[in-house]
Amino acid sequence: MSPFARLLPAAAIVASTACATSRGELDLRIELPPNPASGPAVRVAEPKDLRKFEIDPPKPSIPSLKYDDDIDKPAIKARAIARKRNTFGAALGDILLPEGRSAAQLVAEVLTKAFREAGYRVVDAQSPDGATAPVVEADIEQMWAWMTPGFWTIRLDTQIRVRIRGPGIDNIVINTGSSRRAGSAGTRQWRTIYTDGLNDLGQKVRDLAETARATIGSAPSGPRDPPPPPR
Repeated sequence: MSPFARLLPAAAIVASTACATSRGELDLRIELPPNPASGPAVRVAEPKDLRKFEIDPPKPSIPSLKYDDDIDKPAIKARAIARKRNTFGAALGDILLPEGRSAAQLVAEVLTKAFREAGYRVVDAQSPDGATAPVVEADIEQMWAWMTPGFWTIRLDTQIRVRIRGPGIDNIVINTGSSRRAGSAGTRQWRTIYTDGLNDLGQKVRDLAETARATIGSAPSGPRDPPPPPR
């Protein structure tokens, strides 16, 4: 497995996926490397979660929630990442990130890791470089996982689609995901397909960052010395 996708060990799904009708939680976190000591500075803005949720959608790849009333609760939708189904394909419980976590935070961690690994210093708005550092923006258009039943095995899929903008990165859409067959849909299986998808997203962002470095790197990477006084 690529070192990019090293997810920190976390608690299993709290409301076990073995109980498919219940709402579960899956804690996913990206292990961030330290900032490089030098290099161009960039600032990662909080990604915008633009996913569209539906009640009783026609396809399992469309985000949906266990409780229909939750479709009007942004705090729940921000955490939702998957939907469980029975052997006939009927939607049952959903899977959320833990309280205090969100899909936007997870994508921000992926972006931060990718840019750091590409040699950039990722700074925040309060840092000395924060006001002048080029900003990397992202829209989360899709980030969802679901189960498809089969005769002998089930298939777990995840789709991730993120639109990225920034200096040298002109509104580029990254599509990625993962598909695996398994005998059951437990914590390990859900974690694996998200690890695969986030790994591929990170690799593609890092490739973009390395390609764009000539443009982004032209911005000041630190405070400038004052100009010499006139003679």
